[in-house]
Formats: sequence, structure tokens, C-alpha cells
Amino acid sequence: MAMWEWKKSLSLFSVLLFVLLVGALARVQKDEATLNLSAAEELQSSPTSTMAEKLEGLNEHAVDDPEEVARMVEMATRNSTERRKLGFFSCGTGNPIDDCWRCDANWQRNRKRLADCGIGFGRNAIGGRDGRYYVVTDPGDDDP
Repeated sequence: MAMWEWKKSLSLFSVLLFVLLVGALARVQKDEATLNLSAAEELQSSPTSTMAEKLEGLNEHAVDDPEEVARMVEMATRNSTERRKLGFFSCGTGNPIDDCWRCDANWQRNRKRLADCGIGFGRNAIGGRDGRYYVVTDPGDDDP
């Protein structure tokens, strides 16, 4: 008997929930229809206002010449990305190995001096600082 009462109360609860849901949906649709009607009445009640007058406040900060703004943006971009031409001081990169040859116009004649700047060059190694140097005549790589 208890099982039958439980099923009966569950079905009554389901019907009540369904009725409440249908009522809520009907109320929402009625409110939307009322809002649409009031918006249409508002638009029709102001015949002298035009769309341009309503949008005039939005153009408060508009510029007279948009091409000038485009030129200013382009110039700022170019100035921020262009490599600086520092003349004599352009050799100081902060990298000591690069500075050795960039700051010396005749670096190809003073190649042994480049070894002074290189980190890890051996003192008496072939091609190193104070060592013998050699000229490569064969660019091949046959030696394993």
C-alpha cells in the first residue's frame, strides 16, 4: 500500500511541476511581447528625432582627417622597428666577440687579435692566442 501512495504523490508532484513550468513560459512570452510593443511605441512617438541625431554623441571624439592618424601610426611603427644608425658607436653591441671585429675596420688584417676576445680559445692552440695560425685552402670535409 505504501508503494502505491508513493507513486501517486510522485505523479501529482510531476503534474504540479509541469503546470508551473507552462505558466512561467507563458509569463515570459507575455513580458517579451509587452517590451516589443513599448519599444515600437517609443520609436513612433518621437518623429522629429533622426538616427543621425541619436548617433551625434558617438562622434564626439572623431578626428577631422583620418589619413593623418594613419600616417602618425605608420611613422610611429617605422620609428620603433627601424635599426638605429649610430655611426661610430654602432660597433658597441654588448657582445665582446662581435665588438672585436665590428669596431675594427681592418679586422681581417688583425685576425690574431680576434682570439683575445674569444672566450675559450687556448693559449698555444693552433689558431688560438699566441699559437700558429694556418690558412685554409681546401674547404672539403673528407676527414672523419
